[in-house]
Amino acid sequence: MVLLDLGLPDIDGVEVCRRLRQSCDAAIIIVTARGEESDRVLALDEGADDYLIKPFGLQELLARIRAVLRAAPARRPGAAARPLTVDLRTHKVTVGATTSR
Repeated sequence: MVLLDLGLPDIDGVEVCRRLRQSCDAAIIIVTARGEESDRVLALDEGADDYLIKPFGLQELLARIRAVLRAAPARRPGAAARPLTVDLRTHKVTVGATTSR
């Protein structure tokens, strides 16, 4: 499960979503202040599983996480979990042995 804000300092969050989707099967929920329909459509088309606009309540976030996780086995039969490492200092994400920047 990845909770991804679109407002990142060095790269657009939609690009991070696109790269994550290419390299792993993790469920992705966008959590952002961007509420325009075009932003929602773009993120969902690029691989996000859900999109939540700030501000939101903790109970809604938890419900959306549960919903996405319930749907995950049906979408990704036989998918194996791989370790995910996020290095905040270097802005690198490693999935298994694959590194993205």
